[in-house]
Amino acid sequence: MLRVRVFNKRLLSGLLLPLILSVAVPAGAKPELKIEASPKELSLGQTLNLNLTLTQEANEKGAMLDTPQLSLPPLPGLEILGQQTSSSMISNGSRMRMTSQAQYRLRPLKNGEIVIPSLTFQYSENGRNQELVTQPVTIYVKGSSSGSVPWLFGGGMVLLGATAAAFWVWRKKQASAPVSEPSASETQPVLAPVAVKRPVAQASATPIDGFEARLNRGEEPQVLLEEIYDWFRELALKRQWSTGTSATHQEILNTLRYATGLPKARVQVIEDFLRACDQMRFANQDIEPERLRQLLELARQFYNS
Repeated sequence: MLRVRVFNKRLLSGLLLPLILSVAVPAGAKPELKIEASPKELSLGQTLNLNLTLTQEANEKGAMLDTPQLSLPPLPGLEILGQQTSSSMISNGSRMRMTSQAQYRLRPLKNGEIVIPSLTFQYSENGRNQELVTQPVTIYVKGSSSGSVPWLFGGGMVLLGATAAAFWVWRKKQASAPVSEPSASETQPVLAPVAVKRPVAQASATPIDGFEARLNRGEEPQVLLEEIYDWFRELALKRQWSTGTSATHQEILNTLRYATGLPKARVQVIEDFLRACDQMRFANQDIEPERLRQLLELARQFYNS
């Protein structure tokens, strides 16, 4: 005789309900971290952007994970010139998606191949430590002229030797030639050339004039922009607009507004200057010389006033 076991309905529902709920309400997707460098090929003295982009979705309760700060460690062969962060949140159907980005401005300190190693960032999920790891990024720096030094040295030695040989042959001919009486024209006194005084070009009246002159000579706008920004940092420290070289733009503006007594119009010019610096420093494109001239004009307004 066959025996049929009948399960209790309540027991069966208690076993299946958690499974059904776990399928119907999925947990939040694992956050994604991407790294991108642009450009990956550049010349020594130029700068590049390094972007760290973190994307995550809210869990079933609408909460976001406790994600890490996208801070860079020291990178061998690279100097960190500046950082800019941003975040945005959009609706992805029934859930929210948040994107956080940290953009760094880097300057190579040597030529050749530079590898940005894998970066590890830790975060917490349900009380457990998790890690996000980036892929290594390789950039190529060119433009150093040191490789031409041996060739120039060798060519210079050859030229020096040929010149010495020619001089020795000329001296030998002069020694063997008969001595003749000088002619009347040869005995005339030779007048010494009169030195003509030329007007000496005046030095640049301000550092801004110097930057403008270099821009007009065709120097790289990207390099000039970083030097102009460093000059402002030193000027702000000298005039007590900031408490240190690591002060943020907002801290500088707060000092200008509440501690220096500068006119509002002048503070506005400095704010426009800093905003224009950020737009050009963190834009992933070449800088037009005309935009740099506009920046120098802003600098002239607050420097001379």
